[in-house]
Amino acid sequence: LKILKKQIWSHRDYTIVLLRIDNLSFINDHYGIDRTDKLFRIFVHLLDEFFKLHDIKDAVIGKYHGGDFIVWLPLERKRSLELLEEFVSTYKEINHTAMEFKYALEEKDETEKIEILITHLYDTLSQQHNPRAMIKQK
Repeated sequence: LKILKKQIWSHRDYTIVLLRIDNLSFINDHYGIDRTDKLFRIFVHLLDEFFKLHDIKDAVIGKYHGGDFIVWLPLERKRSLELLEEFVSTYKEINHTAMEFKYALEEKDETEKIEILITHLYDTLSQQHNPRAMIKQK
């Protein structure tokens, strides 16, 4: 959160993403905690490499809670959404494990408080009824 706060104050344009591994409980139940932890490390590495392949060298990726990850991207919402859609459609399986993702995005907000942005992302994600991304509208 300290790194995210610094990025928020130092950048004019950005998007915050809540990216959830939606089938985490299934993975834990069927494969165990050790394999799940290994999967998290592989997932973060793949996501980071994916962003670097798309010339995003300064993305911030952090595990927030359970299978929820907060991602900061120095991009506007539309481009961030395009990249996330490409990532989740490309990585439907990681380390021989089926992956299901949900995500919500929010562009820079006038509050600039990370806690409020994350709360908005969780509210948006909880309103999803399908795996498509929901985008907080202003």
